[in-house]
Amino acid sequence: MGTTAKAFVPTPAAWLFLVLAGLCLMAQAGGQSWQELLEYQRMGLEQGQLWRLFSAHLVHLGWAHALMNLLALGLLIALFGTPISPRVLVLLLAVSALAVDAGLWFLHPEILWYVGLSGALHGLLAGLLLLQWTIWNRRYLWLILLLSVKLVWEFVGGPLPVTAEIAGGPVVSQAHLFGALGGTLAALAFSVMSGRTLKK
Repeated sequence: MGTTAKAFVPTPAAWLFLVLAGLCLMAQAGGQSWQELLEYQRMGLEQGQLWRLFSAHLVHLGWAHALMNLLALGLLIALFGTPISPRVLVLLLAVSALAVDAGLWFLHPEILWYVGLSGALHGLLAGLLLLQWTIWNRRYLWLILLLSVKLVWEFVGGPLPVTAEIAGGPVVSQAHLFGALGGTLAALAFSVMSGRTLKK
């Protein structure tokens, strides 16, 4: 008897990646006019354009910047997000993005605009590593230390070399720190509430 191939059914985490990737690619396809409409823009926020707090993380400086961030998102979900429920992944990203927005708004009024997913990605990475370490796998401690070194480097000396060239524009490294802090606080709150609720 022959065997029938099973149809590929994306996991909830894969659906999350596909949805975010689709939104980022659509935003990028809109070009410069969409970037100006969707970016974190201090003047626009002062006029009540609150959608920018969300949409700023979906629009990028260029295709290279967008694809680099989407590759990082896919790797993070594939490598560290498997034991975590999609609901928690969404919350980690959302809290990290809001932490970036709040940090830029309250602590860096001189930053007039910002785009990109990298701040939220730093939060997602920090949150996932912390959850993996505290609940399942303590071998990830070295990655937590490596991320901490990167954030300290950027805080003291600015963006890592060549990152601006790769991204195609200025790198707002403050967003990485704020995102990582947001992801860390969210993960700590989740782990304190109940480690079991974080699993699928």
